[in-house]
Amino acid sequence: MQYNKDRRFSRHGSNIISPTESIGDLLSRPSIYETAVVTDFVADPIDFLSEKIDVVDLSNEIIRSKGLKNNLSEKINNFKEQVRRDNIFNNSKEEDNPEIIKNITRLEAYTSDDSSEKVENSDLVSVMPRNSIIGINLSKANVKAGSHEIFFPFFSSHLCLPVKPGEHVWCFYDNVGGKKVGYWISRKTALLPVEDANYTHYDRNSAISEAIHTVNSKKSSPQEKKKRLQVIFNKFTNPPSSTDGKSTTIKNRDYDDIIINSKSYNEEFKGQAVPRYNKKCSDLILQGSNNTVIAMTHSSEPNSGNIIIAAGRPTIPSSLVKNIRSIRAKGYEYEEEDKSEDVITNENLEQLQANNFIKNLQHNNIELAASLIKVDQSGTITIKNKAGASIVLASNGDVIIQPSVTGLLKLGGDDADQAILGTGGVESAPGNVLAPAIISTMGGALGVPGSLPTGAFATKILVK
Repeated sequence: MQYNKDRRFSRHGSNIISPTESIGDLLSRPSIYETAVVTDFVADPIDFLSEKIDVVDLSNEIIRSKGLKNNLSEKINNFKEQVRRDNIFNNSKEEDNPEIIKNITRLEAYTSDDSSEKVENSDLVSVMPRNSIIGINLSKANVKAGSHEIFFPFFSSHLCLPVKPGEHVWCFYDNVGGKKVGYWISRKTALLPVEDANYTHYDRNSAISEAIHTVNSKKSSPQEKKKRLQVIFNKFTNPPSSTDGKSTTIKNRDYDDIIINSKSYNEEFKGQAVPRYNKKCSDLILQGSNNTVIAMTHSSEPNSGNIIIAAGRPTIPSSLVKNIRSIRAKGYEYEEEDKSEDVITNENLEQLQANNFIKNLQHNNIELAASLIKVDQSGTITIKNKAGASIVLASNGDVIIQPSVTGLLKLGGDDADQAILGTGGVESAPGNVLAPAIISTMGGALGVPGSLPTGAFATKILVK
């Protein structure tokens, strides 16, 4: 049976490896799932498509004289990149170069035949749902053209996964009412020294051989090796593709171009170092891009299931490094986790194990987070922060509100300034407190510490 080239009707599981299948057979067989690099993310289609951007006007006589109008692929992208490199495309206004540049909405830019930014499936632009992406399919034979496409989210709006411009995603195509529609599934998981919850530059995978060679080198000191590994895994390279050694992963541009020209990256993304999290085999973990975790887990005791919501797990300053962008994108650099200790070989495993123990004490202790909510199976709910303040709804029905050593409990508002006068009390019956009356004598003062039963002021509470 002939294989359906666009894979819209491919059988489920057709890319499963059989026990007798060789690597050669596997590499020569097409896959259902393909890879796209994200160039922009669409949170709100109306806001996104109404924004005006500068594009190359392909209807212009100058463009036609260069023979570009008749070739809407590599020549157009090469010319557009030349304009961009000359600081015209991004840094000048329409009136400065009226013969080349026009300023139009993204809707028109992505659908007009005379726009250098027209996407391949332009009929889907005006109907794309929230959480769609603009991307370049790296698996296509004509990837040299660098054609942009619309990819709808694979998951319904009930589950929205994070993805950022410059990251790689799994994608596939389906037949929807006679139309070929692309869907993106999730960001692709990278190798151990590359994978990062905040931002994963998938093309760093290509450096793994160099990294292993660096670790195994007998000529370099440990400090030199560490410095070299940091450089290897901190860059945003655009290496030769696996299918064509003479060409790079994305053509006619690079990853810095993607983020500089991306609306979502510039307006929505926040780069920061996010510590890794090691889950138990039975845990369900939801992890955000900016150091937030929801862990459905358990402690070591029987019937100890609990849910923990945490933000701001501590990082280790010595384990942070600044990533490296090109000169024109220096403003986009930020700190990320040091990946130099994630290259595992026989030569360095023992040392990595020792270093990893120290890191996990902080990284994986979710209860050290800046803020935390914990619900356990007994019914106790705990809310606390790193300052030491907490609210506990205990399983026995008690409500315990405890400020930190240097904090106060303020009832009624932040400007509460009235002290509470009281006497010592005890629980006389479940849910009830019994305390002696405050007795005043002529000339006596209420609230004198240590002079019960005349009363004493609370030391940690203010009311309004």
